[in-house]
Amino acid sequence: GHASAEHGKDILFFTLRNAPILVAIYGGSDYSEQIEDMHDEAVVFECMKVLKKICSKAIKARDNSLRTRRQVDLTVPDWPIDYFVSRWGSDPFSRGAFCYVPPGVNGFEELKA
Repeated sequence: GHASAEHGKDILFFTLRNAPILVAIYGGSDYSEQIEDMHDEAVVFECMKVLKKICSKAIKARDNSLRTRRQVDLTVPDWPIDYFVSRWGSDPFSRGAFCYVPPGVNGFEELKA
């Protein structure tokens, strides 16, 4: 399902292992280019709104389930403690490019090859 009210506003949320950090990435739609021109606070507000909607759906699903999974606190604060909004698509050194090093692969060793 979609948590955003509008089609194309796709946000991927993931956490960093052993760190209280949540990363939000706008997927490769035209909207991700519009994000580049938004104020940081507007981007964070939109992410928090979608995150709250996702977690409220998860809480409802969890309450209706057999409770076989480990229960976690899905409370979402109104605003994060801190945030950083990148302009990754317009950064002259990345221009929106990314790479992925899968588990078990030493990226430094691969660069030497």
